[in-house]
This record gives sequence, C-alpha cells and structure tokens, in this order.
Amino acid sequence: MKARLVALFLTLLLLPLGLALWLGVRSVQDGQASAQTQARTMWSGPVQDLRSRVSAFVQGVEERLRTATAEDPLVKTLFVIQDGAVIAPVRYLPDGSRDPFFDRTSGLWDQRFWDRGATEGALAPTAGWKTWSAAGGPGIVFWYRDVRDPRVIRGVEVDTWAFLSRLSAELPELHWSPAEGADRALVLRDSAGKVFHRWGRWEPGDAPALLSLPLSPPLDGWEFRLFLAPAALGDSSLQWTLLFVLVGLGLAGILGLGAWIFVRSLAASLEEAGQRVRFVNQVSHELKTPLTNILLYGELLEGVLGPKPDPRARDYLDVIRGESGRLGRLITNVLTFARKDRPDSPRPRPLVWDEVIDAGLKPFRPGLADRGMELIRTPGARVEGEWDPDWVGQILGNLVSNAEKYAAGGKWLEVATGVAEEGVWLRISDRGPGVPAGAAEKVFQPFARLDDRLSAGASGTGLGLGIARDLARRHGGNLVLEPTKTGASFLLTLPLKPEVSS
Repeated sequence: MKARLVALFLTLLLLPLGLALWLGVRSVQDGQASAQTQARTMWSGPVQDLRSRVSAFVQGVEERLRTATAEDPLVKTLFVIQDGAVIAPVRYLPDGSRDPFFDRTSGLWDQRFWDRGATEGALAPTAGWKTWSAAGGPGIVFWYRDVRDPRVIRGVEVDTWAFLSRLSAELPELHWSPAEGADRALVLRDSAGKVFHRWGRWEPGDAPALLSLPLSPPLDGWEFRLFLAPAALGDSSLQWTLLFVLVGLGLAGILGLGAWIFVRSLAASLEEAGQRVRFVNQVSHELKTPLTNILLYGELLEGVLGPKPDPRARDYLDVIRGESGRLGRLITNVLTFARKDRPDSPRPRPLVWDEVIDAGLKPFRPGLADRGMELIRTPGARVEGEWDPDWVGQILGNLVSNAEKYAAGGKWLEVATGVAEEGVWLRISDRGPGVPAGAAEKVFQPFARLDDRLSAGASGTGLGLGIARDLARRHGGNLVLEPTKTGASFLLTLPLKPEVSS
C-alpha cells in the first residue's frame, strides 16, 4: 500500500512538471516562429525590390532585342521564321556546310515554341523567351511576331554569357555592416541550383531558407533565397538551456523527494519488521519455559496414574503430550527462522540412521492414528554416521507435520530410508492432493501458502519446509520435492558426516 501511495505521489508531481515542460517547449517554439515571421515580413520588401530590378532588366533587354542588329553584343544570331519554316539564316552555307546556328538550336524546331501557350479561340502569343541546355552551355532565345505580318516570327539567339554578365552588373550591392554580413546570406541561384550571385558571408549549409522568391523567364527556375543565422533571429539557445536546466532541477528535486520518502518508508518498514521479529523471538523464548513444565508434569502425571489408568485419563494425557509436541515444533521453527542471519553449526555425533528416524517418528504415531493415517515404515539404512539428532529430528518433524496437515485425506504415509552413494536418504510420501506444477520451489519459501483448495482450512506458519531445507543444506545435504503422479514425495539426502554449509 505504501508503495502505491509513493507512486501516486510521484505521479501527481511529475504530471505538472511534464505540463510545464510542454508549455515551455511550446513557448520557445512559438517565439522562434514569431521571430521568423517578423524577419520574413521585414525582408520581403528588399528581396521583392531585387526581383523587380531583375524583371526591369529583362524587360529592357526585350526592348533592345526587338531592334537589335547583328553587331549588338547581346546578339549571337538573328533568325526569321515564316509559316513555321526558318528562312534566315539559311540552313546550308554556300560551301555546303550546315550553319552552326542549327546545330546549337537543334532541340528547338520540333517544339514550335512560338505557338506554345495558345489555346483554341485565343490569339497565339506575340513574344516570348525560350531557354534550353546544350553541350556548349545554356541557350536563350527571344522571339516576337512581326507587327506588319503576323505570319513572320523574328527572333534572336542571345549570347548567354553577355546576357548573364550584364545581369550581374545590374545587381546592386547591399550595404550591410560586417556584423550583419556575418549572420545572413542572400543568394541568387540558377535553375541548376548553383549560386549565381551572393550577398553576405554566412554559410547556411543545409539550413532552410527563410524566404524564397522565383524569377520569370528567361530566368525561370532561378530564385532569390534568403538565409538568416539563429543569432539574427534572436538566439534561443539560452532559452532552451534555461528551460532544460529548470526542468532538470525540478525532476531532480522530485526524484530526490521520492527517494527520501521511499527510504523513510523502507526504514520504517524494516524497523517495524525488526520489532515484530524481536517480539516473536522473545515470546517464543518465553513460551518454552511453560511448555517444558507442561511436558514435565505430563510425565509426572503418567507416573501417578500408574500402569492401568482410566482410559479417559490416558486419552487426555495423550492429547496433552501431542499438542505440547506440536507447540514445541512451532516454537522451534520460529526460533530457527529468527536465527537464520546468524546460523548455528550442527553438533553431530555417531548415530545409526534408521534408529534416528524411528526415534523421531515415535511422537507422531498417536497423532497420525487419530487422523486415520496408516504409517508405513520402510527401513533400509542401518548404517552408522555422524549427524545432529536435533536437526534431523526437526527436519523429520516438519515433513511429517506437513503431511499430517495437508495429506490426511489420503489416509496413508510412507517413511522410507536407504543408503545413497555418498550418504543416506529419507523419503516421505503421501497420497494427498500433491503440489501443483510450478510450485515445487515455492513450497520451500518462507511463509509460502498454496492459495487454493490444497491449503484451504490448513493452519501453519509456512516456515516448516523452508527451515527443513535450510537445515539439510547447512548439514551438507539437500531436500527436494520429487515429481509424482499422485500425492507428494519429499526426498532428504545427507552425507555420512556433515559438510557444513552456512
């Protein structure tokens, strides 16, 4: 429950922090977008002026080419088309060679570029530009209809390099200060994406353009592109840094507070658990004294009753001894569990294995008989070894008590012993409901209880099997649950001499 409260508390703190982070990010992003919009508005006018200047230059070139002669530096070749056929220059020279003009413009004549754009019922265009790419470089043609005879198209193959040279001369210089030129760049790019002219020293790299304005023919595909460095837009890195520092401090504070609450809660839980263990340990010790007196006076009462006591008195005495033994085993288990962090070592002495088991079974026979369980004893290990009789008795007692509690319905219990390759073994089998698949290890865990019909109505601390395995392993052996089709079968193996394991 405390863990859930801590998780809920941290969630309630993290939600506002996450909201604050989202709002902070949105605020910085909105600030950046606003700065870009303002810069775009501010620069739109100057860049539009540049584009208008280029358009005026092109218009002036058009007017000039309408009256140009072959001696004009902008003119490469003058040509005339009448009724769709080129009549000047002539296709072949007097020496029979092909005029180079037709080689340079070979890709134009199958397109009827002078008619493109005309629609049904509308007049054909009266003038226009045509550009193309050729092996010798880009080509530009300007054409117009003869006002005296619309069937005649007059045109100029423009000297591209002269045209571009005059365009470059028409582009003005932008008078930026050294600081301004270092944080911005305005470029005029051609249709191939190459920079034709540049203002400013900043290298934008892959940064997106703040503003792009395309040009008209014959510069179609050309465009002005404006780039501004983050500093020119108002550097937001400080805002981002401050935002993440504040969020980091807030997160660190929340995690620190959560850790402090968790540690306090864990410390309180450990202290409470320690107090309970100390209390149970103390009470268990205190119970041993009256229990010893009960057993002592039970033996004295048996002597007073004589060899032939009243049957009811004998029954009462058996109940006293049986319940006292059960209470003694419970107290022993609790004390053993409490000493797990500071385990004792076994105190072995020479014994015969079958005799140890028979002596340990004797107190259980009346109780098993009362439960209607048939006890089958199958001895097979009259061998001598060195074992701690108290530890072996506690292991045996826990195993038999477990069968008495959970397998009484099977009415049968077998206790078999034998000699192993390196020691002895003890197998206790019953015909009870058995242990579900997957729970073979769970039954050995402290306080483990199988939460189903197998353990319904059965009382116990859930310590017995875990303590039995612990004692076996600290004696150098082991205790396992064997797979069986019916019931349960526990196998204890011990060496002939303890191989002490803590």
